[in-house]
Amino acid sequence: MTPSKYIISNEANCKYCYKCLRNCPVKAISFKDNYSFVIEEECVICGTCVNVCPQNAKNYRKDLEKFERLINKPFIVSIAPSFFGNFRDAFKILGFIKKLGAVYISETAVGAEFVTQEYKSIYESSNKALITTSCPVVVRLVELHYPGFIHNLFSIVSPAIAHARFLEHLFGDIPKVFIGPCIAKKEELETVYDVVLTFEEFESFISLQGIDISNYDERIPDPPYPDKSRMYPMSGGILFSADENAYKHIILEGTKNIMEFLEKFNNVDGEKVIIEASACIGGCLNGPASNSNLSVWEKRKMINHASKIIRDKSSDKILITRNYNFSLKKQFVNSSKENHVPDGEIEKILIAMGKTSPEKELNCT
Repeated sequence: MTPSKYIISNEANCKYCYKCLRNCPVKAISFKDNYSFVIEEECVICGTCVNVCPQNAKNYRKDLEKFERLINKPFIVSIAPSFFGNFRDAFKILGFIKKLGAVYISETAVGAEFVTQEYKSIYESSNKALITTSCPVVVRLVELHYPGFIHNLFSIVSPAIAHARFLEHLFGDIPKVFIGPCIAKKEELETVYDVVLTFEEFESFISLQGIDISNYDERIPDPPYPDKSRMYPMSGGILFSADENAYKHIILEGTKNIMEFLEKFNNVDGEKVIIEASACIGGCLNGPASNSNLSVWEKRKMINHASKIIRDKSSDKILITRNYNFSLKKQFVNSSKENHVPDGEIEKILIAMGKTSPEKELNCT
């Protein structure tokens, strides 16, 4: 078992309350020799353990030092669709990012426009249930724990990866920074972005630098702009972007709810349906590293308001996906690890617990 590179354990803070293990949907926590750690091979990086630990014994890897090395050099930024639902001064923050050296700030929703088109195309020629692949936790959950459903995943990259390819098409190898609400993006995007930050990290950067955002000019993102895909982080947002009325669909939110569905779902009859799956209840608006002081309703209103401002200033600069040509294909793999308990190990554990006869094995007292 390998300790996770993304969810870091602080041994000194751990009080062995087991709250992380009780809440982990896949039980990817090891307690051994007075040390608790997250198991890399089993963790889906949902961030639940980070948010439930009362002792701050679990945290995620921070990458601000990598970001700081880019400051005052040319770099480009991809902002997740929920950006405008996380920061009340979002447009001033974009002005601040420009001052740091960003030569281009684009919405990840631009990548979502390409993904939506591919989803439509695959759905039309399919005869089975298809699971959206925008959420890296869902993809990791399937690859690690439910590999029987790998063939049900849309064979398409996530919007963030699609956006990285779009940015490379425009700018070549200029360093790219992604800013979003999701911890799992640090693993998913590690090879396609130079730095992956959460909203929480970027907010702490502003605070640590003593920055007064009110001193900066407002800026909108750079063109081209998405059409409907700013709705991706909301419940049903993917289907809204694809014209939900045209597709039979199911919306699933919450890792445990998705697991329960997969355990019971049998698509042997080849029923054609899109399963929009998000590990976070409320969608990406409620990502584990987003602003928890705002309700989903407030975040939705903020995104809708920002969208109107951008549309009013840029209605003639909407992305035309057919003008670009790059691959969005993705091959998902079975990464599951079968856990075989060595012969005799269970017996040793039972004896250590005083369970020395079948009668004593009937309960856990």
